[in-house]
Amino acid sequence: MEIEQLEIRDYLARCPPLDRLNDEWLDEIVNAPEISYVRKNSPVLKIGEHNCWLHLLRSGAVEVFDKSGNLIGRFGAGE
Repeated sequence: MEIEQLEIRDYLARCPPLDRLNDEWLDEIVNAPEISYVRKNSPVLKIGEHNCWLHLLRSGAVEVFDKSGNLIGRFGAGE
């Protein structure tokens, strides 16, 4: 495993509920991700959009809005 993968694996091992997985499963997950970077004020997901991915925030923060544009949540790294 490369250094970045090891860092991601260590990070995932500390994030619930992934912290309950054994080493074999963590290795599987680390070898499968698509890493993306999202600019400030850019949407990660849109309401009603199909999502089949696990999104894990490693740094920064995201805000969640309802259909009316009301803020319903704010999440930071690891949440």
